[in-house]
Order: sequence, then C-alpha cells, then structure tokens
Amino acid sequence: MTREEAIKQLKSLLAHCERMGSKDDSIFESDCEALKIAISALRPVTREQVEKAWRGEWEFPVFEDGDANDPRCKCSECGSIETPLARHRFCPNCGAPMTAEAVELVMKRLEVLENDP
Repeated sequence: MTREEAIKQLKSLLAHCERMGSKDDSIFESDCEALKIAISALRPVTREQVEKAWRGEWEFPVFEDGDANDPRCKCSECGSIETPLARHRFCPNCGAPMTAEAVELVMKRLEVLENDP
C-alpha cells in the first residue's frame, strides 16, 4: 500500500467515524482525533520541518585557555566539542545537518524513502 492509498483509507475511516459517532461520545472523539493525527503523520516532510527539527549550528564557545584562535566548536544539538572542517556538513557525533547543503542531502534521502514502496 502506498502512502497516498493509506491516507485515502484513513480519510474514509475518519468520515465513517464522524458519521457514526456522537458528539457526546468521548471514544468516538478519541478515535477521530487519532485518525487525524495518523493522516497528518503520513504527509511528506518539508524542508522547514527538517531545519526546525534537526538543523544544528557550530557554536564558538570561549574555552578555559581563552585562545581566540582555538578552532574547536560546539554542536548546538548535542554539545559535542569538535574541530569542524569544511567537509563536516554534519556533526560527527549526532549527525545533525550543519549547513544548507547538508539539509538538502537530508531532503533527498527523505524523498527516496517517500518514493520507496
């Protein structure tokens, strides 16, 4: 079953649930709410959602020795102290995308997963 077919089936179940249930019946209300959440969970992930949920940044903390030329940075997501190189588009510790290019790679991976039956 494809995602689109699953969404169509869940929407059909939701319509049936809304027709059969009473506004005063908390079980039907809970079932309808669960179906709405399931439908929204099956929608494709947007770039904004990826950036909001996973995007990290290299922070330049002041270390104890006070050396302004210290190349070490801290990942904003996991707090790992790293020496990020130009090739570090992702945090080596937690995998958070740190650049726009890295977010684009995540989006491509998600698209492949979306289209994989």
